[in-house]
Amino acid sequence: MLQPILNAAIFGVVMVALGWKLIPQALAWVEREHTQELFVLAIMSTALGIASFAHVLGLSVALGAFVAGLVVGRSQASQQAADGALPLRDAFGVLFFVSVGMLANPNALRMYPWLIALVIVVVVLGKMVVGGVVARALRCSVPMSALLAVLLAQTGEFSFILAQQAVHLGLLPTALYDAVLLSAVASIALNPLLMRWAEWMASRSGGGVTSAAAGA
Repeated sequence: MLQPILNAAIFGVVMVALGWKLIPQALAWVEREHTQELFVLAIMSTALGIASFAHVLGLSVALGAFVAGLVVGRSQASQQAADGALPLRDAFGVLFFVSVGMLANPNALRMYPWLIALVIVVVVLGKMVVGGVVARALRCSVPMSALLAVLLAQTGEFSFILAQQAVHLGLLPTALYDAVLLSAVASIALNPLLMRWAEWMASRSGGGVTSAAAGA
């Protein structure tokens, strides 16, 4: 019981020690070499190294990747790092959607349709309502609130990682895992329609989604 806590503490101490100054300074030094390929390689090595270190300690690889992003973000060259990672983001984005399609079980629609419908309603409508209410509570305009609600409606990538871990630990039934995957497919398919709805809401309020985002 104490071992995971100890491993997490070790990971945190090492990341604070290296990520506060050493790694950002090293990335800044590489950036001053004005070699884009070397800089991208340094970013990838840092991210994979931190994620692997988390895995060795028995922690989540996703947690390691998240911490790697925080560490890289502390570098003065964080904007260049983000720009250099755009091609990788697009490539992995394609792989993400492919993996969703491969993992989804169409037979689940026949086996437990009501469960899937309930998950879709909770995920899509629930997140939209919460996002819209919070945006309005923060005094955002109606177009911006509609835009934020739509953007939050789609299932995030991290939810798949959590769902897979829950299934692996026996905390989540397979039926519910299939429902989560199919709800993600549904949210992806509904996203263009929801964006049109947000545009319609914005036009009724005398603005547009683009202008609303620009004014945020």
